[in-house]
Amino acid sequence: MMDARKVLDEHQRQMGKMADSPIMQNFIKLCMEGYEVSTLDAKTNQLIILAMVIAVNSSEAIILSHVEMYFNAGGNREDLVSTLNLVILVAGGPGLAWAGVGLDGYDQLAAAKN
Repeated sequence: MMDARKVLDEHQRQMGKMADSPIMQNFIKLCMEGYEVSTLDAKTNQLIILAMVIAVNSSEAIILSHVEMYFNAGGNREDLVSTLNLVILVAGGPGLAWAGVGLDGYDQLAAAKN
């Protein structure tokens, strides 16, 4: 079983190595501007982004990163499961595998908080 915290910490470490890159700085700026213009709340933004990164077969680190943002925005397991079920309808088998990563990550974050 993967350790969500280790994956997230390694992802942050790798992103930190790129912090001075103009491409990374522009990417972060683009992300922040995207959140700023959204009329949706943070939880809904993260559910939509999470659905998209799972549907396009992103990576464990990216999926967990958005699960963590959803969790930190006060997201609950029930809404996450509903979203993941919809992703599986669209993405099929690969979506099922990545949805499992997302749900396991959420459960690990919730357990660590308690």
